[in-house]
Order: sequence, then structure tokens, then C-alpha cells
Amino acid sequence: MKNILLDLTALTGFGAVLAGCYLKYGLPDSLVIGGSAMVIYSLAVAMRGKRAS
Repeated sequence: MKNILLDLTALTGFGAVLAGCYLKYGLPDSLVIGGSAMVIYSLAVAMRGKRAS
């Protein structure tokens, strides 16, 4: 349950950041920023998972 709450909090914060980027810069820049952040996040989680095992 703790992981679900952390994931929901992270997704809410990420959505708020992208909404701000969308309002300021427009859709293409928001998609680039969002995609880059998701790739970095997935790499960080994958590296952390190997150390935890």
C-alpha cells in the first residue's frame, strides 16, 4: 500500500509539472520533457531494483 501511495503522489506531482510546462511552452515541449523524465525515472528504478535483489 505504501508503494501505491508513493506512486500516486509522484504521478500527481509529475502531472502538475507537465501541466505547467504545457501552459507556458505548449504541447511539443511538454511531451519532450515528459518523455525524458519517464525514461530517466525508469532507468533509476531499474538500477535500484538490481541493487535491492
